[in-house]
Amino acid sequence: APTLQRLFAECPADIRPTHHVKDHRWVFPNGSEIILAGGEKDAGDRIRGLKSHLVIVDEAGFISRLEDLVEGAIRPSTIHTKGRIILISTPPTSPSHPFVTRYMAEAQAAETSSETERPLPRMVFLRLSMSLSSIRP
Repeated sequence: APTLQRLFAECPADIRPTHHVKDHRWVFPNGSEIILAGGEKDAGDRIRGLKSHLVIVDEAGFISRLEDLVEGAIRPSTIHTKGRIILISTPPTSPSHPFVTRYMAEAQAAETSSETERPLPRMVFLRLSMSLSSIRP
């Protein structure tokens, strides 16, 4: 959060968001919000019911209940807005983590299919130079 505070301090006053420390969110004058939430424990409960245009999950490969979080709270929050989900991670400690077995596999499958065959999923991945061999057993 300190990085966001420094960034927004440089923001023009007419578009500078207000920081709501208690809720871990920044609210812009146009009503847009940036909400920070952890990925463990009850994170899904904290974000459940929101309508999101963009959700970024950092270090997704280290969230123990990633599928529960994505499928139970994050993906439903993007349905009405046709929002995007970006999962980012360094290599997880296990090649059987859902970040690798499910979400990277979905992204790779979407990459190899053409748009005429099937529409691209709303899940977007930032490509990292990561291979399964770089994941520690």
